Order: sequence, then structure tokens, then C-alpha cells
Amino acid sequence: PVYFGLTQLYKAAGGASLDPLLTGWMNEYDPCDSSSDDGEWEGITCANVPTPAGGTRLAVTRVSLSSKGLAGSLPSEAGGLTDLTSNLRLNSNSMVGSIPTQMGRLTKLTEIVRFTDNKFQGSLPTELGNLVLMKNDMQFSGNEFTGSIPTELRRYANKSPTRYNCKTFNMISCAT
Repeated sequence: PVYFGLTQLYKAAGGASLDPLLTGWMNEYDPCDSSSDDGEWEGITCANVPTPAGGTRLAVTRVSLSSKGLAGSLPSEAGGLTDLTSNLRLNSNSMVGSIPTQMGRLTKLTEIVRFTDNKFQGSLPTELGNLVLMKNDMQFSGNEFTGSIPTELRRYANKSPTRYNCKTFNMISCAT
């Protein structure tokens, strides 16, 4: 299902121990199914998105899970949420590990990607440079990233210099 990335995130980030913080996530139903009586998925927003045939369908367009007690790693399946258009907020949790390269598949995102104040480590994936529609607010500080800012992400430095600098990325080197 289209929400498989969300269920994998739920399991990887603590699962049942997260309830009641993430009400509704225990149920295995489509979070965009308005006919369901199972309740909403906390932090998830659905909206109509265009289909190739010219119609529309409901899809997950926003994930806002700031300060929800998430722990564990960010699963690669989260990169399957390809209809996200704004707000991928995972900041202020206790997530660990690296950011999966599959997050570069979220090419419809236009604003607000926050991975700040977690325990992510390693280097930033160059695939995040695929998010070419991003207009602002891609934040990575407060983690344990190593290396320099990938060339593919430097385009964001030109869009908002106060948001995209060595301190914001929390990197060892900003050398070109």
C-alpha cells in the first residue's frame, strides 16, 4: 500500500511503545481513507494529488512528527512516500543511523525538510540533491553528520544563506 513507508517508520521508530503519542498508527488501514472509522494517523496529512490519467486520488502529502519520541532508524521505505509535497518533519526526536539514500525519491517536496536534533550520523546522501523543487528550509543541524556538505546540496545555500551553512548542516567541512 502507499502508506507502507509510514508503517515501516512506525515499527523502526519504536512501534507500540509510541502509543498514545501516535494515535491511530496501530491500525492497518489507509490513513487517507476518510470512510474509515479507525481514526486519524497523528501527524499525517492527506490531500488530493493528480493521477497520470488526469483525475485525482488521496495520498499522504505531509508528515509532521516533530517531538514525538521517535527512536531507531529511518527506514529506507520512507522514501516510498513519493507524494509528499510539504513538511517532512522528523526533528527533535532520538532517531539514529544514516539518512537513507531513498529519501532522494521524495522529489515532489517543495518546503520544510527537518532532520534536526536527532542522532543521525554518517554523511548526507547526495541523492537529497534530487529534491530540486525545494524552495526553503532544509535543516540537518544537531546531529552527528561527518564529512562536508555534498555538492548536490549546495544549491540550497544560494536560496537562503542563513539557513544553509556549516553550522546549519553541522558538518566537519564546507570546503568546496
